[in-house]
Amino acid sequence: MLLAAIIVTVSAVFIPQAITAVEGEKIDESPADWPSSWRKQYRIVLYSEKNGSKIDKVLNGYKSLLVEILKVEGVDVDENNVFDIPPMKFPGKNDQWISAVAHLFTRIADNLMILNQNTKALDLYEKSLAIYSGLDKHVSQAYTGIAQIYTQKGDMKGAEKYRKLAVVAACEKLTLAKFDVQAAEYGLRVVDDLAVARIDSDPTDTFIDAATELGMIYVQNHDCAKALRIFLSLVRLIAEKRESFLTHKEKYPHYTPQLADEARLKYYISETLWALGLCHDALEWTEMAYDEAVLYYMKDNSSVEVARTAMQNLAKIYKHFGREEDAKEAALQASRINLDPAKNEFRWVIGHRL
Repeated sequence: MLLAAIIVTVSAVFIPQAITAVEGEKIDESPADWPSSWRKQYRIVLYSEKNGSKIDKVLNGYKSLLVEILKVEGVDVDENNVFDIPPMKFPGKNDQWISAVAHLFTRIADNLMILNQNTKALDLYEKSLAIYSGLDKHVSQAYTGIAQIYTQKGDMKGAEKYRKLAVVAACEKLTLAKFDVQAAEYGLRVVDDLAVARIDSDPTDTFIDAATELGMIYVQNHDCAKALRIFLSLVRLIAEKRESFLTHKEKYPHYTPQLADEARLKYYISETLWALGLCHDALEWTEMAYDEAVLYYMKDNSSVEVARTAMQNLAKIYKHFGREEDAKEAALQASRINLDPAKNEFRWVIGHRL
């Protein structure tokens, strides 16, 4: 899926891994009306997953908690075949409670995906959605997992369907002026031109990830114009939220900015522009991606990856334009960027701007 021979394949470079990453998951996110023992067990398992524990240990932790919950709710469950239970409902429980139980199935499926057990994972994602399918970040993550399975199978039409559903679910309580959610071929349809959508509330990290991955599907399908509209829209939304956060921090007591999001999107824009043949614009956006990432690359792993990849591509682009000295300098500086943020002690300024 090369966009152009000169540029690193987009899909191979720091794509948001929403189906396997739990960095955005809060340790104390379990429902308040869960018993304290359930909440404690959930925190322990999620913490172990965040910190790279063995997958078998993580799976057993989620499985044990799920068995306990199902037994309390009167579900006849075989502990040795807990994943084979039929879809179920939990009448009388609030949405947060139900969503949390459904999310256990998603977390288990995410880890099965890492083990390449995609058939089992797909079944659990579908069971998660059968339990709860409202506008919720957990639902978005389930749709994202299904989309990843379709992508791995090479079914890009199916992948696009579920990427769109992930975006819709991630909206949660947001109001999007031109976000078209109507009955259609896929059950739900998301307007492609996110650039004209105005969000009346703050976009969540889950929404940003889901929309970014929808853009990536369009890149892989060589529909770069659609991808570009999404990426540009997201850069604007992130910038607006950052400005609002800086001026009204009291409104965001639990918000932690994702430092690499804007830089990563600027890099995707540069790749997409190159694929469209807009080489000088691609150069400018690659430089902007580096400038953004380097602000944080002494403390943020993702920013380091963006900075180094952008600089590597700058070396190639400079060479393409016959700027041999700039190309050599960029390649040298890229080699000096350490993927361990703590080991980066310099901030190189792009030469032509000195």
